[in-house]
Amino acid sequence: MAIPSIKRLFVACALPAVVSCADRVASPDTAKSLVGKSLDQLPLNPSEGHEGEADQFDIARELPSYGGHFFDTNGNLIVWLTDLAKANEAKSAMRRRISNRKLRSFGRSMPEVSIKPASYSFRQLAYWRDQLAAVAPKVGRAS
Repeated sequence: MAIPSIKRLFVACALPAVVSCADRVASPDTAKSLVGKSLDQLPLNPSEGHEGEADQFDIARELPSYGGHFFDTNGNLIVWLTDLAKANEAKSAMRRRISNRKLRSFGRSMPEVSIKPASYSFRQLAYWRDQLAAVAPKVGRAS
């Protein structure tokens, strides 16, 4: 039950801090262009200093509801999606990435691909992280 508490803490503390500092994060023109858009419509630009995320950004461009992925202990690919109606599309896209060698399958030629529900997309998480990073002190911050 600690996870809902952490989410509430984030929403109650961190998110208002980001919103209140938005003038330091985005230009007025950028801020106006973002009003009324869902977070999945926000710009998706790989952040500097976040090595190894190029693949996730590419997947998020193709699958806006993509929330991340991992290989379980049996070598199966687990993919998080915010929109489970896109499960077949996501499975096909991930299998295509494996066959094109854009995604390593760690020894399995074609692992099983399972879909799990995600609360947030990769795009949302990256956006929030970057907004917080822009206003947070860099000293002592984990990267």
